[in-house]
Amino acid sequence: MLALGFWLIAWYGETASSIVAIWERSETFAHGYLVVPVFAWLVWRHRPFLVQVDPRPAWPGLAALALIGSGWLIAHLAQVQVVQQFALAAMIPALVFTVLGARAAWTI
Repeated sequence: MLALGFWLIAWYGETASSIVAIWERSETFAHGYLVVPVFAWLVWRHRPFLVQVDPRPAWPGLAALALIGSGWLIAHLAQVQVVQQFALAAMIPALVFTVLGARAAWTI
């Protein structure tokens, strides 16, 4: 799962770097650097529940990923950065849902 997350960030690297650039230059969004560590802490805190969940891929998640990816592509072609950023953020839970299934995604 971690490898897929890194792949997602690498594949959409330009969008990810634009998000980080906003975190760097804006005092309003400087808290963005805390999102990943807080998410990791929440997953760690819920690990007793996560080990009990049987991961089953959710094939409807592929449709969600395709829809979100299409939205990202349209935004990329139109050069609308904010939509690209929202699409990248939406791909993360959609990827978790697709790979681990609904119960695991809901537990996280």
